[in-house]
Amino acid sequence: MNNTPHISSTLYTYVQILQLESGMTEKDLDRDKHMKAARHAKEKLAENDRDRKELNDEYIALKANFLANSSQLDKEVLYYC
Repeated sequence: MNNTPHISSTLYTYVQILQLESGMTEKDLDRDKHMKAARHAKEKLAENDRDRKELNDEYIALKANFLANSSQLDKEVLYYC
């Protein structure tokens, strides 16, 4: 009977260790999930930045073409008037 309290406290300590390890594993998995989400968000942001730059370049080219065509049209209208 003298040995029972020692086994009980050892078992309690062991259970506490297992609970802490389980909690650490859960936190590690949670961290990994959030790190993956952050990487995905950074990749998506970089993709969106590339798309924005491409659209901006296309806009500039279209606007330049429009202005050139508009100017040419004005000259032709004035020529025939």
